[in-house]
Amino acid sequence: MPRSRETRIVTVVEDEQTISDEQRERICAWLRANDVDPKLVSRKAITIEYAEGPFGRSPGRIWFTQYYVNAEGAKEHALHTNEAVQFRRCVHQAVELEPDPMLPDLLAAEEEHRKAWRESQRKNTDNAAGDPV
Repeated sequence: MPRSRETRIVTVVEDEQTISDEQRERICAWLRANDVDPKLVSRKAITIEYAEGPFGRSPGRIWFTQYYVNAEGAKEHALHTNEAVQFRRCVHQAVELEPDPMLPDLLAAEEEHRKAWRESQRKNTDNAAGDPV
């Protein structure tokens, strides 16, 4: 029996997430490689959506929120709020995002954090077992 098709969503950046200059440049280069002007992308979530099925993985779609610009290239603002007009958009991913060069360091730091937490839990359990009631 063939596998069913599953949709996967990978979050590149979350809403208003603070990222390093290196991460920002890596993401901007990736957006430009996929014909997206990074200057028009708002600070909302950027995700990649793709499907996996019996015949492999489909090309991804990049989802992001874009500012609406007029013919002169200026951002349009809503009259009642004076906020820049934005809309959700997706493009087909032609170029994949390069892996984050900081990922090994981030994973190692996360593992150290988990080890410290497990050790503190073990000590708490040991202390609770040894305390008289």
